[in-house]
Amino acid sequence: MYGQLCWTNQTLVDYVIGQVQAYLRLPANARATVISVSQNDNFEWCQDAAGKAVAKAEGSPIGPLLRAVNQVADAIKDEFPGVAVDTLAYQYTRPAPKITKPRPNVIIRLCSIEVNFGVPLTDPSNAKFQVDMENWAKVSNRTWIWNYVTDFSNYVMPWPDYYSLLPNIQYFKAHGVSGIFQEGTYSTKGGDMAALKDYLTAHALLDPDHTDDRAVITDFLQGYYGAGAPYLQRYLDLWHSSVVGTFNKTHPNATVTYLGESVPVTSAYLAPAAVLQSASLLVAANASAIAGGAPALQRGHVATAMLPTLYVLLLRWDEIAAYAAAQPAGSPYAWPRGVPATKAAAFALFSALYAAEGVTQLDEGGDKTLAWMQKQVFPGGELSLD
Repeated sequence: MYGQLCWTNQTLVDYVIGQVQAYLRLPANARATVISVSQNDNFEWCQDAAGKAVAKAEGSPIGPLLRAVNQVADAIKDEFPGVAVDTLAYQYTRPAPKITKPRPNVIIRLCSIEVNFGVPLTDPSNAKFQVDMENWAKVSNRTWIWNYVTDFSNYVMPWPDYYSLLPNIQYFKAHGVSGIFQEGTYSTKGGDMAALKDYLTAHALLDPDHTDDRAVITDFLQGYYGAGAPYLQRYLDLWHSSVVGTFNKTHPNATVTYLGESVPVTSAYLAPAAVLQSASLLVAANASAIAGGAPALQRGHVATAMLPTLYVLLLRWDEIAAYAAAQPAGSPYAWPRGVPATKAAAFALFSALYAAEGVTQLDEGGDKTLAWMQKQVFPGGELSLD
């Protein structure tokens, strides 16, 4: 359904209690430890007078919902002492309430969807989330996190949160968080550095206090990319520096980008100079892997790493090609040798890597596919996949 329920309606709350009890009494759910009673994924929260009054008193729209969830938790605690009720503090309900505290058997699942993922949560750009995290830490004895590790509008696009992953997990732990869910490129393969992010996240969750993210990244790159690893390290550093504004400070496109979970392919950090340098690094990585006799699996990983850069290059082809053509001879931002110089050839390479990696979609909703991309790159239909 679209919209939200009116949680001050006691008839509704009683109905939800009955549904939760019935669900937990099913034999198939005998081992359940968490049940979710939460809001829908939209901003259309109930505007009835009673709910607005509670939200005003609590200083947060989560007030009506949390009071209802507490009732559910009270109703099941004796019959199901091992079950906790999970509810989202998400978007408009993210701020903690001033009055009501979650029951001991209520899990507050705080969502970080609005934050700047390009820098750690301790950065000033994330001040609003810091306030919410600290306030929930004061009132909740069971705070979990729903975090985000991809660009949901453009799965296959450089999205440099690489050096924020560990600091953010450490930040959560320092504020009493006991559970973290990392939502990444879950509906397909092909997300930017998805395997690296999974590997680093696993280490960080296992032992956040004693994990050296740079050492873990080095270990992963060497094992996953072999002889191409040094260039992939430079790829990570390039995109990180571009998003935080330290990439080529003399360049007019140097920027500080607020890296949200759905930034567009036209974002300033994806400057033509950065895209071209990224392509050069990946061409060099591929050549190094081949020259070094890397196993076929590692060579495949290196080749696939070109997908995010090709994605941006193709969708902004005319702009980036014109920029490269205007560079003087020998410029590091000229068109890289080894990168197809025509859209048709570049798209053919992207298509081949897309298929080899098993990519099925380019965004969370599944609206962006290879066929969609073909239409964007060749709006006049001048290329056929047949």
